[in-house]
Amino acid sequence: MKDVLRALAWSSLCVLSILAAACVEPARVVRSPDASAAALDDVASLGEDGPYGVRLVPRAVRVRVDERIDVDVFVPVEVDGSNARARPVAVFVHGGLVAPERYAWLAVHLASRGFVVLVPSHALDLAFFEQGNAIEALVALRRRAADPSDALFGTMDDRPAAILGHSLGGVVSASLWDERPDDFDELVLLASYPSGSTLRPRSQGRALSIVGSADARVSITQTREGVRALATSGRPAELVVIDGMNHMQVADDVSASESEAAGTPSIDEATARDRVAWMIDALLFPRTGGSFEPLDDDSRWPPGVGRGAP
Repeated sequence: MKDVLRALAWSSLCVLSILAAACVEPARVVRSPDASAAALDDVASLGEDGPYGVRLVPRAVRVRVDERIDVDVFVPVEVDGSNARARPVAVFVHGGLVAPERYAWLAVHLASRGFVVLVPSHALDLAFFEQGNAIEALVALRRRAADPSDALFGTMDDRPAAILGHSLGGVVSASLWDERPDDFDELVLLASYPSGSTLRPRSQGRALSIVGSADARVSITQTREGVRALATSGRPAELVVIDGMNHMQVADDVSASESEAAGTPSIDEATARDRVAWMIDALLFPRTGGSFEPLDDDSRWPPGVGRGAP
């Protein structure tokens, strides 16, 4: 009888998995190409959307034997409507209790600049409970991108990905960056810091921590200590402070309770996001053809952005 029940349970699980896969939304273009955009190897392009269009390709990815997760894949699109080929990859891990789609603006921005952006989901919108989703989604989708029969074929290059995370998602991102140096190169923490004080030595990569001076959830002191921890990896780690930005200006559809807990900003959302995008683009500039590191020259940084004290 137990064997029969076990078989029925497994059959039900398989049916649910098939139904879930069948319910995935179709791909759609969410941004058209812009031939007038500045060249991505031009420092004047930093903070601006790039020339690529963007196609959103929702995927259901099996990450464990009996589990699938939803992953939004943002793919750069050429002027002729075809997927761009052999593009660098970025993985974004959403904040705690903040749905992944609330960061679509940043995913679209990075994809317009030539990155294939993967935004995996987590149970209850809490990355802490399924910390492996980001790496498992990356591995699974790289496999699909190597399959000539898959719509993602040829879109991803084979270099380590960049990984970004907001708040709790940043804690998870830092952990994955530490544990999987062969899979992740650049790290961006938005209003976040690593959970430990020491990281493993690594031979490649660079970390960037961004925090707002008006953030009521994460302090500059906490992020400063976090950057010191990141530096124990032996790789460059930079802390930048955006004057007047609070904890939630990087997420859409902020509720009244979220806003109250986030801190009182002195700059508007558009300004905060422009400055965040500029700093992330500066970190990733060498990936888009840039010949130098804009992070090393703060005279180029936008107004209202400064280095955090070491």
